[in-house]
This record gives sequence, structure tokens and C-alpha cells, in this order.
Amino acid sequence: CVSRQLRCEPVSSSNTLLNEVFEFCKYTLIGTTLDMYTDSNTRQRDVECMESILINMLMQYSGSLEFAVPKYTWEYAVQSRPTNGLGWGEWGPMSVVAAYEHYMATADLSMFEATYGTMYNYTLYSLIDKSKSVIYCDFKNIQYNCKQVEVDWPQQMRDGFVYTQWNAVLSAWSYRAMRSFVAMARGLGTSKAVQDANRLEAARPR
Repeated sequence: CVSRQLRCEPVSSSNTLLNEVFEFCKYTLIGTTLDMYTDSNTRQRDVECMESILINMLMQYSGSLEFAVPKYTWEYAVQSRPTNGLGWGEWGPMSVVAAYEHYMATADLSMFEATYGTMYNYTLYSLIDKSKSVIYCDFKNIQYNCKQVEVDWPQQMRDGFVYTQWNAVLSAWSYRAMRSFVAMARGLGTSKAVQDANRLEAARPR
């Protein structure tokens, strides 16, 4: 998908199902992208749902050369929210992963560099219990809303998931965010970035 029209490069393979999946993804982007990605143009047009931004970015990068829309959407979402969280608990770590996916697609670290301190905080490194390598977060924590993770299906549809102060959802996303941060920090190459990368590399679960 190129330029404002989001025109996608044609894809044709011998696999009919693969061709259909590509066409579906292409028109999903064309049909749902206004000037930025949204969660839903009919239900929620606010540019804040990081899981939606991440998925749209991955679709965009998988079949196009359009890099401005995902970058601008990510910058808008991150910079318009408070530095102590993007809303739902896992959106912070997701934003780090999204910055990494942009880096992988473009070799561009400008988004990461411009928000370096925020991205470091969004790995949730400060919430990790170093002895157990998982996130502990008191539900009364005023620095980060740990309980508000987006496992927000009705109780009977959560497959037995139980909210506790040892947060499995945040731990999983934090692990991925820390890996992403380490790769970008080492790509940045400054002495501070390398030190931070080494610190996170030592702290993340094995």
C-alpha cells in the first residue's frame, strides 16, 4: 500500500488461500484507515488502542511500502497519552513492540530515540520481581494501572483467567517489550543505550 491511497503492491501466488488472505488484509486497511489507525470507525474512533495499532502496523508492513501512516499513528498515540501508561496495562509494552516492528521494517530508530525514556518505562522493568522474573503490581499502585489489563471478556469467557497481583498478561508483554527494547537500544549504540540494554537483558526471564 503506497501513499495516501494505501494502494497495495499486487500479490499473486499458487496458493489461493494465501491470495485471499492478502486481499482481505489489504481491503481491511483501505476500508478502516482514515488518517490514522483506529480501533473501530463505527464504535471507537479514538486513536488509542495499541493492540489495534500494532496489528494494523503488522498488516501494513507485511504487504506494502507504506511507512508514514503507521509511524504517525504510533507517535500520536504515544505522545497524546500520559507517561505513566497508555490506558490498559499492556498497552505500554505493546507500544515498545510496535516501535520494534517499525524498526525491523524500516531500520528507522527515530520513533524509539525520540521517546527513549518513555519506552524504557513501558518495558515495565521497574515492576519486575527480580527473584521470580515476573511482574508484581499491587492493585493500589498509583504509578501504573496493573489490574486494568485488557482481558476484559465476561467472567465466563476468560478460560479460567484470574486477576492476581502476579500478573501473567503484563509479564508476557513485558518480556516481549524488554527483548524489543534491548534490540533497539543496541541498534542505537550510545553508551547509555548499551548500559540500559545490558540491564534489561540481565533482568528479563529466561
